[in-house]
Amino acid sequence: MATPDPTPPALIGFGDWTYQPNLRSLRRGLIERRLKPLLDRLLLRLLREPGAVISREQLIDDVWTRRLVNDEVLSRAVAELRGALEDDAREPRYIETLAKGGYRWIADVSDPLPSAAESAPSGTPVDANNSPAAAAATNALTARGRFRTVAIGAAIAVLISAGFWWLLRPTPMVSKARPTPSVDLLTARPLTADAGLEFDPRFDALGRIAYVRRAADSRSNELVLVDRSGQGERILWSTDRRLRHPAPSPDGSEIAVLHWPAEHCEIWMISALDGHPSKLTDCADQPGSLLWIDNGAALMFTASAEDASINAPGLARIDRKSGEMSRLTNPPHEEGAHVDPRVSADGQELAYAALHNGERQLWLVDWPSLHKRTALLARPEPIYGHAFEVSGDALWVAGDLISYRALNRLVPGQTPALLGAPGAQAVDIAADGAVVWTQTHYDGEIWIRRPGESAFRTVAGSTRHESQPTFSPDGKRLALVSNRSGTEGIVIVELGESEATDRSVSLRLDPAMRWVRPTWSADGASLILTAYQGTQTYLYRYEIEGATLTPLNAEIDSVFAGIELSDRLLFRQGADATSQLMQAVAGDAAATRVDIGSVSAFRANERWMVWRAAGASVLRVAEINAVQQ
Repeated sequence: MATPDPTPPALIGFGDWTYQPNLRSLRRGLIERRLKPLLDRLLLRLLREPGAVISREQLIDDVWTRRLVNDEVLSRAVAELRGALEDDAREPRYIETLAKGGYRWIADVSDPLPSAAESAPSGTPVDANNSPAAAAATNALTARGRFRTVAIGAAIAVLISAGFWWLLRPTPMVSKARPTPSVDLLTARPLTADAGLEFDPRFDALGRIAYVRRAADSRSNELVLVDRSGQGERILWSTDRRLRHPAPSPDGSEIAVLHWPAEHCEIWMISALDGHPSKLTDCADQPGSLLWIDNGAALMFTASAEDASINAPGLARIDRKSGEMSRLTNPPHEEGAHVDPRVSADGQELAYAALHNGERQLWLVDWPSLHKRTALLARPEPIYGHAFEVSGDALWVAGDLISYRALNRLVPGQTPALLGAPGAQAVDIAADGAVVWTQTHYDGEIWIRRPGESAFRTVAGSTRHESQPTFSPDGKRLALVSNRSGTEGIVIVELGESEATDRSVSLRLDPAMRWVRPTWSADGASLILTAYQGTQTYLYRYEIEGATLTPLNAEIDSVFAGIELSDRLLFRQGADATSQLMQAVAGDAAATRVDIGSVSAFRANERWMVWRAAGASVLRVAEINAVQQ
């Protein structure tokens, strides 16, 4: 296989286009297109040798992270790249096809990419085991087995793990102010390359990884055990019932896994020797991961509440041999179910999540006494998995703690630090510091269909997500949220007659803040935006013509979701459960509360307002002038 690609230039120009490799951003004027990781690797490979004929076999070897790729797959990828470049195979400007020869890049390149040999220092050997595809996939933190659904978007969980295993210092917890260890997630390598969905990786005592694989087009579920190289794989159990959260026993003899033989959850034990399955006990309807405790003599899991009218599901212990169960926690309903227990390497601390309304609070408790409990987050957040560092100094948390779904390092009492790995969902850390996580990728595209048309077309697409689209008053523009540049920002799309004539531009906003919930002013001249900075929220007005940003109601805490009408600005203020609807009427010195009680959502125009009261399941509607001013 070929040598690894050296770092490409920050910006590459060819023809009418400029390409920014670190963002996979293809631009021409106001048009911006985000290439998929595969197309990014293909484009960079062609740009590395402009004018040279590259055989089909060489392209497959260099670009694809899987070896079982045929000519048809390559042809489709080249056609898709040509489509993005608006290139015509019959009269090519960029990619020329040579009969039985391969492909050649024929356009001039403003800043050519150096070859791998040119980029290597003199006397430095090049690792022939690392392909350009692996390097590009690493830099994009992209999974190899991608699967795409239709309509609004698709999510694929692809298991990846670290290829160069780094060590985190195994020192005891002494100071909570210790600096973040140096972690280079760009050295991560894809572990698996299956087209199905892959979930919940956990290390066993030998460093192998157990995970659940589900076929994308069927109900087949498999419990898989794979070595770190991804080459040695065993399917321990296959069933047409749902599986989740495998947990290898400390002695490696069996794997506990959640199993749904009907509509309820059960814990089953699978022999690592012959794959023989046997049921251990029932589990809660809101299950989380399993944890072996007491040197493998017992399992900790989420059990149904004894009295569901009072308590949510809590953590319980079950003896592996006798089946005797004892309850460890009994959370009240308002706290939520206790899920995903993890014990630190020194056995002195237990971390678990309290799941309520789709968000989680992380708790740290002394173990096994369970006497002192500390909340690790300022408020519940959308998080999906966590694991202790070997040292016990911190937790790695997969979730939306800072900017978007990624891996974060959480030290008690400190602000979470972003580690990287966008799309991270579940994470586990082995005793030697190796890390494995699943990565969920989005094709969260926004689609449009004009009146009288039968087909939808893509307005905005990203390998992350696009969301919250809103039409301008004249219907000619869309404002939407996009994290294509890393953190959440705002994009305006000027709609043409077709996808080719749409024009997209990203607003220049502070990247240290998350920008969400765009709404247009009544005249379409400005946008009202909500900005998140940490856990605080602010409102801003963005003037389209002058590209100016003005803070609104800066004296009021926790303001968000603003809508500007011709005579007033409406917005929410406060936490979701107690959020009040506020209005700032033109000419008034201060904002006042709209007396309709707590609201969880609202929309308004010049005539109507619709809202949902906090905790309600129905919407209410009234004429805007009938609402108290």
